[in-house]
Amino acid sequence: MSRLGRDVADPRLLPLVWSPREIVRGYTRDGVAERASHISIVNLEARTPLAALIGRPVGERLLPVSLFAFSDWARFAAPPTLALAPASRQLWSAGFGARLNAAGFVFEFNGARTLSPAPGWHFVVNFRPGF
Repeated sequence: MSRLGRDVADPRLLPLVWSPREIVRGYTRDGVAERASHISIVNLEARTPLAALIGRPVGERLLPVSLFAFSDWARFAAPPTLALAPASRQLWSAGFGARLNAAGFVFEFNGARTLSPAPGWHFVVNFRPGF
């Protein structure tokens, strides 16, 4: 996703990303990401149903819970006209979590380890529409 042209740094334009939390789990705010005009994203995720791990048939009437491991990476590039700000930033995280689908609403609970630029563990709760 990118914004191109001579007005790419116009402050009247809405940012492409409101929060890096939506793209890279474990991050809440980042100045470069919030002013980004170019975004590159890679999200990898492996999931398995909890029912399969505990030996119950997947179709049995249980809450649909999935366990997963993930790695998220994104590169945000700010417009070159912004003075005294880094031109680009890479955010990278990895971790594990559980996802619960309740009546079409997805609740996600993650343990995310931020790997770049500053390492550290964060507990993240996300609510996403399930359509």
